Amino acid sequence: MRALPPQGFYGSIAKGPLPYRYFFSRDHNPAITGPFETEKEFNLALSEHSRQNWADNGKHGWISDFFARNLPYALQGHRSTFTHSDLHRQNILIQQTTDPLSGNKHYTIAAIIDWETAGWYPAYWEYAAAFALFQWVDDWPEKFEKIVDPWPLEAAMLRFVHQDLEY
Repeated sequence: MRALPPQGFYGSIAKGPLPYRYFFSRDHNPAITGPFETEKEFNLALSEHSRQNWADNGKHGWISDFFARNLPYALQGHRSTFTHSDLHRQNILIQQTTDPLSGNKHYTIAAIIDWETAGWYPAYWEYAAAFALFQWVDDWPEKFEKIVDPWPLEAAMLRFVHQDLEY
């Protein structure tokens, strides 16, 4: 799925608004929802969503200002990549088979489910969106890096965005 050629935008599969919660807007503001032609617009949508959340609570979003100044530079140079966008262990179905001769067990991915937030995101998004939700109580983050290319710097920045947008 990650090998599909880029489509030249950041948005849903049908080139509509991004279905991920960071891009939700009650008033369907396209500056937040997309689709976006550039990665800079994509990044500024995160800062605009932050600004809107703070404004809805009657406050100035100083962190939103930080995002507007820095996300376009910290998160640049990533091609649009088809992304599941909600890849965690509950959405990966595993099939176990046993070799009849040796008795060794083999595990393969049988299916990936829950595609509702799939779309065209920056190449780091699959890793960074999952990283923002890691609980760090077991070896899942390490195993995840074996199936998805790690983008630790982008993930750290997106975790910062996550803390603002989710709390």
